[in-house]
Amino acid sequence: KKIAIISKMTALLLIVVAGAYSNFYASKELLKGGRIDYYIQNNVNPANQINYIIHNPASAVITFVKSLIFLPYLIFIKDCSFFHLILFPGLDIYNALCLIFFIVFLFLSEDLKMAKRKKLELIILFLIIYTSIFFIQYLSWTPVGYDGILGVGARYFIPILAILPLVFGHKSNSEKLTKYFIVFTTIFLSGMLLIIIAGFY
Repeated sequence: KKIAIISKMTALLLIVVAGAYSNFYASKELLKGGRIDYYIQNNVNPANQINYIIHNPASAVITFVKSLIFLPYLIFIKDCSFFHLILFPGLDIYNALCLIFFIVFLFLSEDLKMAKRKKLELIILFLIIYTSIFFIQYLSWTPVGYDGILGVGARYFIPILAILPLVFGHKSNSEKLTKYFIVFTTIFLSGMLLIIIAGFY
């Protein structure tokens, strides 16, 4: 119970610190980076977007669901690059291999013997955060009434990827398997570094 209380208090403290940082510093600094110009030129306004959703619920729902279905391919394979700056031949194949490796990693991860209810809670948490990322970008980066969602990047999903191995892992971990993970992770990270170097230099 003591560890649980400390964990919850720590999580709450981090939320408070992150909220304060975002509200008093990060938000103001981001506005200096040309975002105001983007908002004005592209008719981006969270308040107006919410108003559009209220008055056009069917259209908004269709746009949102369509984006959830079709955007993952663009996000995780087609446009999965460093801030969309690298258009390197073979990048699609590289991204697909990374995705396949991650899926295999999920099912070869150690089974932590978690209760089914706990795994269900984690899946629900993952889906809430996953869809919230789309919704936030729909409000904060997509033109009002636009038939799609703009600005969703693969890097936004990195924090919640750690949830998936906890849910889908069903193998007993071993030293040999861990070595394979280290080797392949190193290979993929090295490959991404080479792509960045080749793309810019």
